[in-house]
Amino acid sequence: MKRPRRAPLWLGLLLAGCAGAGALRAPATATPAAATRVKPGIEVLLEDSLACVAGKTLGLVTNQTGVDSRGRSTISLLRACSDLKLVRLFSPEHGLDGSRPAGEQVKDAVDAASGLPVTSLYQGARAVDPALLRGLDQVLFDIQDIGLRPYTFASTLAEVMKAAQAANVEVVVLDRPNPLGGELVSGLTLEPAWSSFIGLYPVPYCHGLTVGELARLCNGAFGIGCRLRVIPMRGWTRGLTFAQTGLPWIPSSPNVPTGETPLAMGITGPLGELGTVSIGIGTAGPFWVAGAPGLDGAALAARLGEAALPGLAFIPWTWQPAAGKWGGKSCLGVRLLVLDIQAVDPGRSQLALLRALAAQVDSLVRGASEAQQTMFKRALGSDQVFQALLSGTGWEALERRMADDERAFRKLRSRFLLYPSP
Repeated sequence: MKRPRRAPLWLGLLLAGCAGAGALRAPATATPAAATRVKPGIEVLLEDSLACVAGKTLGLVTNQTGVDSRGRSTISLLRACSDLKLVRLFSPEHGLDGSRPAGEQVKDAVDAASGLPVTSLYQGARAVDPALLRGLDQVLFDIQDIGLRPYTFASTLAEVMKAAQAANVEVVVLDRPNPLGGELVSGLTLEPAWSSFIGLYPVPYCHGLTVGELARLCNGAFGIGCRLRVIPMRGWTRGLTFAQTGLPWIPSSPNVPTGETPLAMGITGPLGELGTVSIGIGTAGPFWVAGAPGLDGAALAARLGEAALPGLAFIPWTWQPAAGKWGGKSCLGVRLLVLDIQAVDPGRSQLALLRALAAQVDSLVRGASEAQQTMFKRALGSDQVFQALLSGTGWEALERRMADDERAFRKLRSRFLLYPSP
């Protein structure tokens, strides 16, 4: 994984806690990062692209993250437009308000604020019935993604696009930033055998795409073929992290409370699928720690220090999660410190952390249930890491494969990009 170097963003603290044939293109210049004020797709739509939706009957896939830069909901903004008709809402995992726990099925409902019916796209079968789009001219999508493959919002969008293709309904994506920036491509590319709702298509763990670009990729490279339009942001370039956009972060799900959380999630997230160690779920800082009762945090930190992972440091840490794995128990392990956000390589950091933990925790993978082992493989998009953990070998081959995957994906994604590099 290689990214152009920018001035390091020193955190210096412990973190607690329309694009088809008529594609709109983002401008080739951007305001310096310190003064950046990115406008999300909903604002661009309302300011100069309303002709795309004027006179149309609309559905909207959204949740609590669908807001403008002043925190006004996309639902209310669209309902205030007299020349369009918003008639139906659709919600992803965690529900319209984002409050439901991960994996919990969400029922259909009525939005109290607007009175509109809300159809849940996260209940029972994950495929979207084209009949749900009956009577619509367009279905809009406005949800903040986190830039990681194992997150279901992008899968929901892909299933909506499949249904829209069958129903001959146009999909309009109101674009939002990738919180990890647009240059970071890191991690193994998903193997088709491990396709699931936490990763449908062969993209790396960190893909470096906005949700609009990801929609273009899925539509053009992976054969969905729906009528697709992306309303791009204004002022965003690929080198910007979320903190540099000037936009407020709305927690995208209960365990993603800050715009920095996705970076930590890209490193420790796969561990959570195994369920044998704590990664901070049930604390104020989910994904920023890794450990278990009785573990030697100092030894683990030292081993990770020897790995010399770019942009990262690890310190011994003790915590007691209120819930999740080892809830109520005192856990010992390490806490991640980000020294240079532009240098962090989540894919290689995943491998180093897993390898270091396996040296201390005999039950790291063997203590996981068969279902948990399967989810671990699905999250990583391969069973090769699991096999390396069992055998203690194959790590160098995994790093070589990772580099090959990243190069191939950068080439594949290049024709679907909407925004300039810094």
